Amino acid sequence: MRIIAGLLLYALVLGPLLAEPQRQLDVRVLIDVSGSMKKNDPQNLRQPALRLLAGLLPDGIMAGVWTFDRDVSVIAPLQPVNETWRQQAISGSQNIHSSGQFTHIEGGLRVAVGDWYQPDPSKDRHLILLTDGMVDVSHDPADSLASRERIFGEILGDLKAAGAKVHSIALSHQADLKLLQILSRETAGLNESIGNADRMQRVFMRLFQQAGKPDTLPLRDNRFLVDAGIREATVILFTGPRADETRLLDPAQREFSARALPSNIRWHSDQGYELITIKSPEPGEWQLVADMDPDNRVMVVTDLKMHLNDLPVVCLAEQRPEIRVHFSNKGEKLTDEDFVKIVTVSGEIMGGPGANRFQLRPADTPGDFVLDAPLPNQPGRYQLVISGQGETFSRELRHQFEVRPALSLSRQDEAEQVRVLLEIAPETLSDVRIRAQLNTPEGELPQMVLPVQINRYEVEVSTLGFSGQGSLHLRVEGNHRGQPVVLRPDPLPISGSKPDLPAVPAETEAAPPPSPEPKAEPKAEPKAKPEPAPEEAEPEQMGEDLGLMGWLLFAGANLLLLLLAGGGWWLWRKRKQRLAAQMNELEDDDADADTDE
Repeated sequence: MRIIAGLLLYALVLGPLLAEPQRQLDVRVLIDVSGSMKKNDPQNLRQPALRLLAGLLPDGIMAGVWTFDRDVSVIAPLQPVNETWRQQAISGSQNIHSSGQFTHIEGGLRVAVGDWYQPDPSKDRHLILLTDGMVDVSHDPADSLASRERIFGEILGDLKAAGAKVHSIALSHQADLKLLQILSRETAGLNESIGNADRMQRVFMRLFQQAGKPDTLPLRDNRFLVDAGIREATVILFTGPRADETRLLDPAQREFSARALPSNIRWHSDQGYELITIKSPEPGEWQLVADMDPDNRVMVVTDLKMHLNDLPVVCLAEQRPEIRVHFSNKGEKLTDEDFVKIVTVSGEIMGGPGANRFQLRPADTPGDFVLDAPLPNQPGRYQLVISGQGETFSRELRHQFEVRPALSLSRQDEAEQVRVLLEIAPETLSDVRIRAQLNTPEGELPQMVLPVQINRYEVEVSTLGFSGQGSLHLRVEGNHRGQPVVLRPDPLPISGSKPDLPAVPAETEAAPPPSPEPKAEPKAEPKAKPEPAPEEAEPEQMGEDLGLMGWLLFAGANLLLLLLAGGGWWLWRKRKQRLAAQMNELEDDDADADTDE
Protein backbone atom coordinates (compact mmCIF):
# COMPACT_ATOMS: atom_id res chain seq x y z
CA MET A 1 0.00 0.00 0.00
CA ARG A 2 2.83 2.44 0.84
CA ILE A 3 4.54 1.66 -2.46
CA ILE A 4 1.34 2.29 -4.41
CA ALA A 5 0.63 5.49 -2.51
CA GLY A 6 4.18 6.61 -3.24
CA LEU A 7 3.72 5.94 -6.93
CA LEU A 8 0.51 7.97 -6.91
CA LEU A 9 2.25 10.85 -5.14
CA TYR A 10 5.08 10.67 -7.69
CA ALA A 11 2.59 10.79 -10.54
CA LEU A 12 0.75 13.73 -9.01
CA VAL A 13 3.80 15.79 -8.14
CA LEU A 14 6.94 14.70 -9.96
CA GLY A 15 5.74 12.70 -12.96
CA PRO A 16 5.96 13.97 -16.54
CA LEU A 17 3.25 16.55 -17.09
CA LEU A 18 1.77 18.10 -20.22
CA ALA A 19 -0.07 21.41 -20.26
CA GLU A 20 -3.85 21.03 -20.68
CA PRO A 21 -5.70 23.64 -22.72
CA GLN A 22 -8.52 24.98 -20.54
CA ARG A 23 -11.80 26.23 -22.03
CA GLN A 24 -14.03 28.47 -19.92
CA LEU A 25 -17.52 27.11 -19.45
CA ASP A 26 -20.21 29.60 -20.52
CA VAL A 27 -23.80 28.64 -19.57
CA ARG A 28 -26.84 30.74 -20.47
CA VAL A 29 -30.37 29.84 -19.23
CA LEU A 30 -33.57 31.03 -20.93
CA ILE A 31 -36.89 30.29 -19.18
CA ASP A 32 -40.42 30.71 -20.56
CA VAL A 33 -42.82 32.66 -18.28
CA SER A 34 -45.82 32.81 -20.62
CA GLY A 35 -49.36 32.32 -19.31
CA SER A 36 -49.62 28.73 -20.50
CA MET A 37 -47.17 27.77 -17.74
CA LYS A 38 -50.04 27.99 -15.25
CA LYS A 39 -51.31 24.74 -16.73
CA ASN A 40 -48.03 23.00 -17.54
CA ASP A 41 -46.10 24.03 -14.41
CA PRO A 42 -48.80 24.67 -11.80
CA GLN A 43 -46.38 24.34 -8.84
CA ASN A 44 -43.84 26.61 -10.53
CA LEU A 45 -41.08 24.01 -10.23
CA ARG A 46 -38.98 26.19 -12.51
CA GLN A 47 -38.02 28.13 -9.39
CA PRO A 48 -36.43 25.27 -7.39
CA ALA A 49 -34.92 23.90 -10.62
CA LEU A 50 -33.06 27.18 -11.15
CA ARG A 51 -31.96 27.22 -7.52
CA LEU A 52 -30.57 23.71 -7.96
CA LEU A 53 -28.68 24.75 -11.08
CA ALA A 54 -27.31 27.85 -9.33
CA GLY A 55 -26.04 25.67 -6.50
CA LEU A 56 -24.30 23.32 -8.93
CA LEU A 57 -22.53 25.86 -11.15
CA PRO A 58 -18.85 26.05 -10.11
CA ASP A 59 -16.97 29.23 -9.32
CA GLY A 60 -15.31 31.05 -12.18
CA ILE A 61 -17.48 30.00 -15.10
CA MET A 62 -19.60 32.53 -17.02
CA ALA A 63 -23.36 32.28 -16.50
CA GLY A 64 -26.54 34.30 -16.97
CA VAL A 65 -30.28 33.68 -16.56
CA TRP A 66 -33.19 35.35 -18.40
CA THR A 67 -36.94 34.91 -18.65
CA PHE A 68 -39.05 35.67 -21.70
CA ASP A 69 -42.67 36.18 -22.70
CA ARG A 70 -43.32 39.19 -24.94
CA ASP A 71 -40.27 40.86 -23.36
CA VAL A 72 -36.99 39.60 -21.92
CA SER A 73 -36.04 40.08 -18.24
CA VAL A 74 -32.77 39.43 -16.41
CA ILE A 75 -32.84 37.06 -13.45
CA ALA A 76 -29.06 36.84 -12.94
CA PRO A 77 -26.69 38.93 -15.09
CA LEU A 78 -24.03 37.42 -17.30
CA GLN A 79 -21.03 37.34 -14.97
CA PRO A 80 -18.41 34.97 -13.57
CA VAL A 81 -20.06 32.71 -11.01
CA ASN A 82 -19.30 33.36 -7.35
CA GLU A 83 -21.31 33.33 -4.16
CA THR A 84 -22.77 36.77 -4.90
CA TRP A 85 -24.00 35.63 -8.30
CA ARG A 86 -25.53 32.48 -6.78
CA GLN A 87 -27.50 34.52 -4.30
CA GLN A 88 -28.71 36.76 -7.12
CA ALA A 89 -29.90 33.71 -9.05
CA ILE A 90 -31.53 32.14 -6.00
CA SER A 91 -33.35 35.32 -4.99
CA GLY A 92 -34.17 36.14 -8.62
CA SER A 93 -35.86 32.75 -9.03
CA GLN A 94 -38.83 34.26 -7.15
CA ASN A 95 -39.45 36.40 -10.24
CA ILE A 96 -40.23 33.37 -12.39
CA HIS A 97 -43.99 33.56 -13.01
CA SER A 98 -46.68 32.27 -15.36
CA SER A 99 -48.51 35.43 -16.39
CA GLY A 100 -46.71 36.69 -19.45
CA GLN A 101 -48.26 37.33 -22.84
CA PHE A 102 -46.89 35.70 -25.98
CA THR A 103 -43.88 33.38 -26.33
CA HIS A 104 -41.16 35.42 -28.01
CA ILE A 105 -38.46 32.78 -28.31
CA GLU A 106 -36.59 34.79 -30.94
CA GLY A 107 -36.40 37.83 -28.64
CA GLY A 108 -35.09 35.72 -25.78
CA LEU A 109 -32.42 34.15 -27.99
CA ARG A 110 -31.24 37.49 -29.32
CA VAL A 111 -30.77 38.87 -25.79
CA ALA A 112 -29.28 35.77 -24.16
CA VAL A 113 -26.86 34.68 -26.90
CA GLY A 114 -26.69 37.74 -29.15
CA ASP A 115 -22.91 37.87 -28.69
CA TRP A 116 -22.51 34.28 -29.92
CA TYR A 117 -22.00 34.66 -33.64
CA GLN A 118 -18.40 33.55 -34.21
CA PRO A 119 -16.23 30.76 -32.80
CA ASP A 120 -14.05 31.23 -29.73
CA PRO A 121 -11.77 28.26 -29.01
CA SER A 122 -11.33 29.45 -25.43
CA LYS A 123 -15.07 29.09 -24.63
CA ASP A 124 -17.30 26.07 -24.07
CA ARG A 125 -20.75 27.48 -24.81
CA HIS A 126 -24.09 26.00 -23.72
CA LEU A 127 -27.65 27.33 -23.77
CA ILE A 128 -30.49 25.77 -21.75
CA LEU A 129 -33.85 26.72 -23.29
CA LEU A 130 -37.10 25.85 -21.46
CA THR A 131 -40.50 26.47 -23.05
CA ASP A 132 -43.96 24.95 -23.27
CA GLY A 133 -45.33 26.67 -26.37
CA MET A 134 -45.02 27.65 -29.98
CA VAL A 135 -43.38 30.78 -31.33
CA ASP A 136 -45.98 33.47 -30.65
CA VAL A 137 -44.88 37.08 -31.03
CA SER A 138 -48.12 38.94 -31.90
CA HIS A 139 -51.78 38.52 -32.76
CA ASP A 140 -50.82 38.24 -36.44
CA PRO A 141 -49.84 34.62 -37.29
CA ALA A 142 -47.67 35.90 -40.14
CA ASP A 143 -45.42 37.71 -37.65
CA SER A 144 -44.94 34.51 -35.64
CA LEU A 145 -44.20 32.51 -38.78
CA ALA A 146 -41.59 35.05 -39.89
CA SER A 147 -40.01 34.98 -36.41
CA ARG A 148 -39.81 31.20 -36.50
CA GLU A 149 -38.13 31.32 -39.90
CA ARG A 150 -35.54 33.78 -38.58
CA ILE A 151 -34.72 31.35 -35.75
CA PHE A 152 -34.20 28.55 -38.26
CA GLY A 153 -32.06 30.79 -40.47
CA GLU A 154 -30.03 33.60 -38.97
CA ILE A 155 -30.04 32.63 -35.27
CA LEU A 156 -29.36 28.93 -35.79
CA GLY A 157 -26.59 29.82 -38.23
CA ASP A 158 -24.95 32.06 -35.65
CA LEU A 159 -25.22 29.41 -32.94
CA LYS A 160 -23.58 26.81 -35.17
CA ALA A 161 -20.85 29.22 -36.22
CA ALA A 162 -20.16 30.03 -32.55
CA GLY A 163 -19.85 26.34 -31.65
CA ALA A 164 -22.66 26.66 -29.10
CA LYS A 165 -24.78 23.73 -27.94
CA VAL A 166 -28.49 24.24 -27.35
CA HIS A 167 -30.06 21.96 -24.72
CA SER A 168 -33.82 22.32 -25.07
CA ILE A 169 -36.62 21.31 -22.71
CA ALA A 170 -40.18 20.98 -24.01
CA LEU A 171 -42.49 21.18 -21.01
CA SER A 172 -45.62 20.08 -22.86
CA HIS A 173 -46.75 18.36 -26.03
CA GLN A 174 -48.04 21.74 -27.23
CA ALA A 175 -44.48 23.06 -27.44
CA ASP A 176 -42.85 23.55 -30.83
CA LEU A 177 -41.16 20.18 -30.69
CA LYS A 178 -39.76 20.40 -34.21
CA LEU A 179 -38.14 23.77 -33.52
CA LEU A 180 -36.57 22.56 -30.27
CA GLN A 181 -35.40 19.30 -31.77
CA ILE A 182 -33.75 21.03 -34.71
CA LEU A 183 -32.03 23.60 -32.48
CA SER A 184 -30.56 20.81 -30.34
CA ARG A 185 -29.81 18.39 -33.15
CA GLU A 186 -28.03 20.94 -35.33
CA THR A 187 -25.87 22.17 -32.44
CA ALA A 188 -25.09 18.74 -30.90
CA GLY A 189 -27.16 19.49 -27.80
CA LEU A 190 -29.67 17.45 -25.81
CA ASN A 191 -33.41 17.65 -26.32
CA GLU A 192 -35.71 16.69 -23.46
CA SER A 193 -39.48 16.41 -23.74
CA ILE A 194 -41.21 16.08 -20.38
CA GLY A 195 -44.95 15.99 -19.92
CA ASN A 196 -44.70 16.37 -16.15
CA ALA A 197 -42.99 19.32 -14.45
CA ASP A 198 -42.12 17.07 -11.47
CA ARG A 199 -39.09 15.86 -13.43
CA MET A 200 -37.76 19.35 -14.08
CA GLN A 201 -35.12 19.36 -11.32
CA ARG A 202 -33.72 16.07 -12.54
CA VAL A 203 -33.61 17.34 -16.11
CA PHE A 204 -31.78 20.53 -15.06
CA MET A 205 -29.25 18.44 -13.13
CA ARG A 206 -28.64 16.13 -16.12
CA LEU A 207 -28.27 19.06 -18.50
CA PHE A 208 -25.72 20.69 -16.21
CA GLN A 209 -23.91 17.38 -15.97
CA GLN A 210 -23.82 17.16 -19.77
CA ALA A 211 -22.64 20.75 -20.20
CA GLY A 212 -20.25 21.14 -17.28
CA LYS A 213 -18.87 17.57 -17.10
CA PRO A 214 -18.29 17.93 -13.35
CA ASP A 215 -16.05 15.50 -11.53
CA THR A 216 -18.14 13.06 -9.53
CA LEU A 217 -17.54 10.21 -7.12
CA PRO A 218 -19.14 6.80 -7.52
CA LEU A 219 -22.14 6.45 -5.19
CA ARG A 220 -22.72 2.79 -4.27
CA ASP A 221 -25.34 1.82 -1.71
CA ASN A 222 -25.42 5.44 -0.55
CA ARG A 223 -21.70 5.35 0.22
CA PHE A 224 -18.89 7.35 -1.40
CA LEU A 225 -15.13 7.47 -0.88
CA VAL A 226 -13.41 10.84 -0.41
CA ASP A 227 -9.67 11.05 -1.12
CA ALA A 228 -7.19 13.60 0.14
CA GLY A 229 -7.25 15.57 -3.12
CA ILE A 230 -10.89 16.65 -2.79
CA ARG A 231 -11.41 20.23 -1.62
CA GLU A 232 -15.22 20.25 -1.75
CA ALA A 233 -18.02 17.72 -2.21
CA THR A 234 -21.62 18.49 -3.17
CA VAL A 235 -24.26 15.81 -2.64
CA ILE A 236 -27.51 16.01 -4.63
CA LEU A 237 -30.33 13.92 -3.16
CA PHE A 238 -33.75 13.70 -4.79
CA THR A 239 -36.50 13.23 -2.25
CA GLY A 240 -40.11 12.18 -2.37
CA PRO A 241 -43.03 13.91 -0.68
CA ARG A 242 -42.90 11.59 2.36
CA ALA A 243 -39.16 11.06 2.66
CA ASP A 244 -37.68 10.65 6.12
CA GLU A 245 -35.11 13.12 7.41
CA THR A 246 -31.80 12.73 5.59
CA ARG A 247 -28.71 12.09 7.68
CA LEU A 248 -25.03 12.13 6.76
CA LEU A 249 -22.28 10.08 8.42
CA ASP A 250 -18.60 11.05 8.10
CA PRO A 251 -15.68 8.54 8.19
CA ALA A 252 -15.61 8.80 12.00
CA GLN A 253 -19.33 7.84 12.07
CA ARG A 254 -20.37 11.27 13.31
CA GLU A 255 -23.94 12.03 12.24
CA PHE A 256 -25.16 15.29 10.69
CA SER A 257 -28.53 16.56 9.50
CA ALA A 258 -30.04 19.82 8.28
CA ARG A 259 -30.75 20.72 11.94
CA ALA A 260 -27.27 19.98 13.31
CA LEU A 261 -24.32 21.01 11.14
CA PRO A 262 -20.63 21.83 11.62
CA SER A 263 -19.27 25.02 10.11
CA ASN A 264 -17.86 23.35 6.97
CA ILE A 265 -21.22 21.86 5.80
CA ARG A 266 -23.97 23.83 4.05
CA TRP A 267 -27.38 22.10 3.72
CA HIS A 268 -30.12 23.39 1.41
CA SER A 269 -33.53 21.65 1.30
CA ASP A 270 -35.97 22.51 -1.48
CA GLN A 271 -38.93 21.10 -3.36
CA GLY A 272 -37.95 17.58 -4.40
CA TYR A 273 -34.26 17.64 -3.51
CA GLU A 274 -31.56 18.39 -0.95
CA LEU A 275 -28.20 19.94 -1.72
CA ILE A 276 -25.38 19.27 0.76
CA THR A 277 -22.03 21.04 0.30
CA ILE A 278 -19.04 19.89 2.35
CA LYS A 279 -15.94 22.09 2.47
CA SER A 280 -12.62 20.26 2.99
CA PRO A 281 -14.27 16.86 3.60
CA GLU A 282 -12.37 14.39 5.72
CA PRO A 283 -10.82 11.57 3.62
CA GLY A 284 -12.50 8.21 3.98
CA GLU A 285 -15.90 6.64 3.42
CA TRP A 286 -19.00 8.77 3.88
CA GLN A 287 -22.52 7.42 4.14
CA LEU A 288 -25.99 8.80 3.41
CA VAL A 289 -28.98 7.65 5.42
CA ALA A 290 -31.70 8.37 2.85
CA ASP A 291 -33.74 6.77 0.12
CA MET A 292 -31.57 5.61 -2.76
CA ASP A 293 -32.25 7.18 -6.15
CA PRO A 294 -30.43 6.54 -9.47
CA ASP A 295 -30.20 10.30 -10.08
CA ASN A 296 -28.41 11.05 -6.80
CA ARG A 297 -24.90 12.40 -7.35
CA VAL A 298 -21.74 13.39 -5.48
CA MET A 299 -19.96 16.18 -7.36
CA VAL A 300 -16.53 17.29 -6.21
CA VAL A 301 -14.01 20.09 -6.59
CA THR A 302 -10.58 18.53 -6.91
CA ASP A 303 -7.17 18.97 -8.51
CA LEU A 304 -7.10 15.32 -9.64
CA LYS A 305 -9.57 15.26 -12.53
CA MET A 306 -10.68 12.67 -15.03
CA HIS A 307 -11.36 13.90 -18.57
CA LEU A 308 -13.60 12.38 -21.25
CA ASN A 309 -13.32 13.29 -24.91
CA ASP A 310 -16.21 15.00 -26.70
CA LEU A 311 -18.72 12.33 -27.68
CA PRO A 312 -21.77 12.76 -29.90
CA VAL A 313 -25.16 13.16 -28.27
CA VAL A 314 -26.81 11.41 -31.21
CA CYS A 315 -25.19 8.18 -32.35
CA LEU A 316 -26.17 5.83 -35.12
CA ALA A 317 -26.82 2.19 -34.46
CA GLU A 318 -23.75 0.11 -35.40
CA GLN A 319 -21.56 3.18 -34.79
CA ARG A 320 -18.45 2.69 -32.66
CA PRO A 321 -17.25 6.11 -31.46
CA GLU A 322 -13.90 6.22 -29.74
CA ILE A 323 -13.92 6.74 -25.97
CA ARG A 324 -10.74 8.41 -24.75
CA VAL A 325 -9.99 9.21 -21.10
CA HIS A 326 -7.06 10.80 -19.30
CA PHE A 327 -6.31 12.34 -15.91
CA SER A 328 -4.85 15.67 -14.88
CA ASN A 329 -3.54 17.25 -11.72
CA LYS A 330 -3.79 21.03 -11.31
CA GLY A 331 -4.47 21.39 -15.02
CA GLU A 332 -1.51 19.27 -16.14
CA LYS A 333 -1.99 15.96 -17.93
CA LEU A 334 -0.62 12.92 -16.11
CA THR A 335 1.50 10.74 -18.37
CA ASP A 336 3.69 8.81 -15.94
CA GLU A 337 3.70 5.07 -16.65
CA ASP A 338 3.67 4.16 -12.96
CA PHE A 339 0.45 6.15 -12.50
CA VAL A 340 -1.17 4.50 -15.54
CA LYS A 341 -0.31 1.05 -14.19
CA ILE A 342 -2.24 1.56 -10.93
CA VAL A 343 -5.38 3.02 -12.57
CA THR A 344 -8.27 1.04 -14.01
CA VAL A 345 -10.77 2.76 -16.29
CA SER A 346 -14.05 1.00 -17.01
CA GLY A 347 -17.34 1.91 -18.62
CA GLU A 348 -20.99 0.96 -18.46
CA ILE A 349 -23.89 1.84 -20.74
CA MET A 350 -27.13 2.21 -18.81
CA GLY A 351 -30.65 2.36 -20.13
CA GLY A 352 -30.95 -0.78 -22.19
CA PRO A 353 -31.76 -4.39 -21.34
CA GLY A 354 -29.01 -6.19 -19.49
CA ALA A 355 -25.58 -4.95 -18.44
CA ASN A 356 -23.15 -3.55 -20.97
CA ARG A 357 -19.82 -3.20 -19.19
CA PHE A 358 -16.34 -2.88 -20.66
CA GLN A 359 -12.80 -1.84 -19.76
CA LEU A 360 -10.62 0.73 -21.48
CA ARG A 361 -7.03 -0.11 -22.33
CA PRO A 362 -3.93 2.11 -22.13
CA ALA A 363 -3.44 3.85 -25.47
CA ASP A 364 -0.28 4.54 -27.44
CA THR A 365 -0.61 8.21 -26.47
CA PRO A 366 0.98 8.54 -22.99
CA GLY A 367 -1.59 8.82 -20.22
CA ASP A 368 -4.62 7.98 -22.36
CA PHE A 369 -7.10 5.12 -21.99
CA VAL A 370 -9.10 4.21 -25.08
CA LEU A 371 -11.78 1.94 -26.50
CA ASP A 372 -14.17 1.92 -29.43
CA ALA A 373 -17.52 2.15 -27.64
CA PRO A 374 -19.75 -0.92 -28.01
CA LEU A 375 -22.97 1.08 -28.35
CA PRO A 376 -26.38 -0.60 -28.30
CA ASN A 377 -27.99 -1.29 -31.65
CA GLN A 378 -31.49 -0.65 -30.34
CA PRO A 379 -32.78 2.93 -30.68
CA GLY A 380 -33.35 4.80 -27.43
CA ARG A 381 -31.86 7.05 -24.74
CA TYR A 382 -28.79 5.83 -22.89
CA GLN A 383 -26.22 7.02 -20.37
CA LEU A 384 -22.51 6.25 -20.52
CA VAL A 385 -20.81 6.00 -17.10
CA ILE A 386 -17.00 6.09 -17.06
CA SER A 387 -15.29 5.09 -13.79
CA GLY A 388 -11.61 5.63 -12.96
CA GLN A 389 -10.33 3.64 -10.00
CA GLY A 390 -6.97 3.85 -8.22
CA GLU A 391 -5.82 2.46 -4.93
CA THR A 392 -6.55 5.71 -3.11
CA PHE A 393 -9.08 7.54 -5.28
CA SER A 394 -12.03 7.10 -7.64
CA ARG A 395 -13.66 9.36 -10.21
CA GLU A 396 -16.78 9.11 -12.36
CA LEU A 397 -18.06 10.91 -15.47
CA ARG A 398 -21.39 10.58 -17.30
CA HIS A 399 -22.53 11.28 -20.83
CA GLN A 400 -26.06 11.07 -22.19
CA PHE A 401 -26.69 10.08 -25.78
CA GLU A 402 -29.38 8.83 -28.10
CA VAL A 403 -29.11 5.94 -30.53
CA ARG A 404 -30.99 6.25 -33.79
CA PRO A 405 -31.35 3.60 -36.49
CA ALA A 406 -29.27 4.18 -39.61
CA LEU A 407 -29.16 0.82 -41.38
CA SER A 408 -31.60 -1.99 -42.02
CA LEU A 409 -30.53 -5.35 -43.41
CA SER A 410 -32.64 -8.03 -45.01
CA ARG A 411 -31.67 -11.22 -46.81
CA GLN A 412 -33.16 -13.64 -49.31
CA ASP A 413 -31.70 -17.15 -49.43
CA GLU A 414 -31.85 -18.74 -52.87
CA ALA A 415 -30.62 -22.02 -54.32
CA GLU A 416 -27.07 -20.93 -55.17
CA GLN A 417 -26.78 -17.46 -53.65
CA VAL A 418 -27.84 -15.14 -50.84
CA ARG A 419 -29.11 -11.67 -51.71
CA VAL A 420 -28.50 -9.08 -48.98
CA LEU A 421 -30.35 -5.75 -49.16
CA LEU A 422 -28.95 -2.82 -47.16
CA GLU A 423 -31.07 0.31 -46.69
CA ILE A 424 -29.84 3.60 -45.17
CA ALA A 425 -32.31 5.70 -43.21
CA PRO A 426 -33.00 9.13 -44.74
CA GLU A 427 -31.06 12.13 -43.40
CA THR A 428 -28.54 10.01 -41.54
CA LEU A 429 -25.56 9.56 -43.86
CA SER A 430 -24.10 11.36 -46.84
CA ASP A 431 -21.15 10.48 -49.11
CA VAL A 432 -21.79 6.80 -48.47
CA ARG A 433 -19.10 4.21 -49.20
CA ILE A 434 -19.75 0.52 -48.58
CA ARG A 435 -17.35 -2.42 -48.53
CA ALA A 436 -18.40 -6.06 -48.27
CA GLN A 437 -16.23 -9.07 -47.54
CA LEU A 438 -17.13 -12.73 -47.20
CA ASN A 439 -15.02 -14.60 -44.65
CA THR A 440 -14.94 -18.35 -45.27
CA PRO A 441 -12.86 -21.28 -44.04
CA GLU A 442 -11.07 -21.07 -47.39
CA GLY A 443 -10.17 -17.37 -47.17
CA GLU A 444 -11.53 -13.85 -47.56
CA LEU A 445 -13.54 -13.02 -50.66
CA PRO A 446 -14.37 -9.36 -51.53
CA GLN A 447 -17.97 -8.88 -52.67
CA MET A 448 -19.48 -6.37 -55.09
CA VAL A 449 -21.96 -3.83 -53.68
CA LEU A 450 -24.53 -2.61 -56.21
CA PRO A 451 -26.73 0.49 -55.72
CA VAL A 452 -30.30 -0.38 -56.69
CA GLN A 453 -32.15 2.77 -55.54
CA ILE A 454 -31.47 5.90 -53.53
CA ASN A 455 -30.08 4.77 -50.14
CA ARG A 456 -30.60 1.09 -51.11
CA TYR A 457 -27.77 -1.30 -51.92
CA GLU A 458 -27.57 -5.01 -52.74
CA VAL A 459 -24.90 -7.66 -52.31
CA GLU A 460 -25.24 -11.00 -54.11
CA VAL A 461 -23.18 -13.69 -52.42
CA SER A 462 -22.65 -16.93 -54.33
CA THR A 463 -22.64 -19.94 -52.04
CA LEU A 464 -21.02 -22.19 -54.66
CA GLY A 465 -17.54 -20.82 -54.10
CA PHE A 466 -16.94 -22.15 -50.60
CA SER A 467 -17.83 -24.89 -48.17
CA GLY A 468 -18.79 -24.72 -44.52
CA GLN A 469 -19.92 -21.72 -42.50
CA GLY A 470 -19.03 -18.22 -43.68
CA SER A 471 -19.97 -14.68 -42.64
CA LEU A 472 -20.59 -11.48 -44.60
CA HIS A 473 -18.94 -8.40 -43.09
CA LEU A 474 -20.14 -4.92 -44.09
CA ARG A 475 -18.36 -1.63 -43.47
CA VAL A 476 -20.37 1.53 -44.16
CA GLU A 477 -18.52 4.85 -44.20
CA GLY A 478 -20.09 8.29 -44.56
CA ASN A 479 -20.70 11.66 -42.95
CA HIS A 480 -23.22 12.29 -40.20
CA ARG A 481 -23.86 15.98 -39.50
CA GLY A 482 -20.49 16.87 -40.98
CA GLN A 483 -18.59 14.25 -38.96
CA PRO A 484 -17.08 11.10 -40.50
CA VAL A 485 -18.59 7.90 -39.12
CA VAL A 486 -18.02 4.21 -39.68
CA LEU A 487 -20.84 1.71 -39.18
CA ARG A 488 -20.17 -2.00 -38.77
CA PRO A 489 -23.35 -4.10 -38.69
CA ASP A 490 -23.17 -7.51 -37.06
CA PRO A 491 -21.82 -10.14 -39.52
CA LEU A 492 -24.44 -12.16 -41.41
CA PRO A 493 -23.90 -15.94 -41.26
CA ILE A 494 -23.93 -17.61 -44.69
CA SER A 495 -23.51 -21.35 -45.36
CA GLY A 496 -21.53 -22.44 -48.39
CA SER A 497 -22.78 -25.06 -50.88
CA LYS A 498 -19.70 -25.75 -52.93
CA PRO A 499 -20.35 -28.99 -54.88
CA ASP A 500 -18.15 -31.97 -54.11
CA LEU A 501 -15.81 -32.99 -56.95
CA PRO A 502 -15.99 -36.66 -58.12
CA ALA A 503 -13.34 -38.81 -56.53
CA VAL A 504 -10.41 -39.73 -58.77
CA PRO A 505 -9.55 -43.47 -58.40
CA ALA A 506 -5.99 -44.25 -57.49
CA GLU A 507 -3.80 -45.55 -60.32
CA THR A 508 -3.03 -49.28 -60.06
CA GLU A 509 -0.93 -51.53 -62.26
CA ALA A 510 -3.05 -53.50 -64.66
CA ALA A 511 -2.90 -57.24 -64.22
CA PRO A 512 -1.00 -58.97 -67.08
CA PRO A 513 -3.24 -60.78 -69.53
CA PRO A 514 -3.30 -64.55 -69.22
CA SER A 515 -0.57 -66.26 -71.15
CA PRO A 516 -1.88 -67.98 -74.32
CA GLU A 517 -1.41 -71.64 -74.85
CA PRO A 518 1.99 -72.31 -76.48
CA LYS A 519 1.75 -73.02 -80.19
CA ALA A 520 4.24 -74.36 -82.62
CA GLU A 521 5.60 -71.48 -84.56
CA PRO A 522 7.42 -71.60 -87.87
CA LYS A 523 11.08 -70.80 -87.80
CA ALA A 524 11.37 -67.04 -88.02
CA GLU A 525 13.74 -65.45 -90.42
CA PRO A 526 16.49 -63.34 -88.85
CA LYS A 527 15.35 -59.75 -88.39
CA ALA A 528 17.40 -56.78 -89.37
CA LYS A 529 19.09 -55.02 -86.51
CA PRO A 530 17.03 -51.90 -85.64
CA GLU A 531 18.56 -48.49 -86.09
CA PRO A 532 19.46 -46.74 -82.83
CA ALA A 533 16.85 -44.15 -81.74
CA PRO A 534 17.93 -40.56 -82.32
CA GLU A 535 18.83 -38.67 -79.17
CA GLU A 536 16.82 -35.59 -80.13
CA ALA A 537 13.15 -35.62 -79.31
CA GLU A 538 10.63 -35.70 -82.08
CA PRO A 539 9.19 -32.33 -83.04
CA GLU A 540 5.79 -33.30 -81.72
CA GLN A 541 7.27 -34.30 -78.38
CA MET A 542 9.39 -31.15 -78.24
CA GLY A 543 6.36 -29.02 -78.95
CA GLU A 544 4.49 -30.73 -76.17
CA ASP A 545 7.38 -30.15 -73.79
CA LEU A 546 8.07 -26.54 -74.71
CA GLY A 547 4.56 -25.27 -75.15
CA LEU A 548 3.70 -22.00 -76.85
CA MET A 549 6.04 -19.85 -74.78
CA GLY A 550 8.89 -22.24 -75.37
CA TRP A 551 8.33 -22.17 -79.13
CA LEU A 552 8.33 -18.37 -79.10
CA LEU A 553 11.59 -18.26 -77.18
CA PHE A 554 13.11 -20.89 -79.46
CA ALA A 555 12.05 -19.05 -82.61
CA GLY A 556 13.27 -15.71 -81.24
CA ALA A 557 16.67 -17.13 -80.39
CA ASN A 558 17.05 -18.63 -83.88
CA LEU A 559 16.01 -15.37 -85.51
CA LEU A 560 18.56 -13.48 -83.40
CA LEU A 561 21.29 -15.91 -84.45
CA LEU A 562 20.34 -15.46 -88.11
CA LEU A 563 20.44 -11.70 -87.79
CA LEU A 564 23.81 -11.79 -86.06
CA ALA A 565 25.20 -14.19 -88.65
CA GLY A 566 23.81 -12.15 -91.53
CA GLY A 567 25.12 -8.94 -90.05
CA GLY A 568 28.55 -10.45 -89.49
CA TRP A 569 28.70 -11.78 -93.08
CA TRP A 570 27.68 -8.37 -94.45
CA LEU A 571 30.33 -6.59 -92.38
CA TRP A 572 32.98 -9.15 -93.41
CA ARG A 573 32.03 -8.69 -97.08
CA LYS A 574 32.21 -4.88 -96.86
CA ARG A 575 35.60 -5.10 -95.14
CA LYS A 576 36.86 -7.47 -97.82
CA GLN A 577 35.75 -5.06 -100.54
CA ARG A 578 37.58 -2.17 -98.84
CA LEU A 579 40.75 -4.25 -98.53
CA ALA A 580 40.55 -5.24 -102.19
CA ALA A 581 40.15 -1.62 -103.22
CA GLN A 582 43.17 -0.61 -101.11
CA MET A 583 45.27 -3.40 -102.68
CA ASN A 584 44.27 -2.25 -106.15
CA GLU A 585 45.34 1.30 -105.33
CA LEU A 586 48.70 0.08 -104.08
CA GLU A 587 49.22 -2.00 -107.20
CA ASP A 588 48.36 0.99 -109.42
CA ASP A 589 50.84 3.14 -107.50
CA ASP A 590 53.57 0.54 -107.97
CA ALA A 591 52.81 0.30 -111.67
CA ASP A 592 53.05 4.05 -112.05
CA ALA A 593 56.36 4.05 -110.24
CA ASP A 594 57.79 1.40 -112.59
CA THR A 595 56.71 3.41 -115.60
CA ASP A 596 58.48 6.52 -114.32
CA GLU A 597 61.68 4.65 -113.89
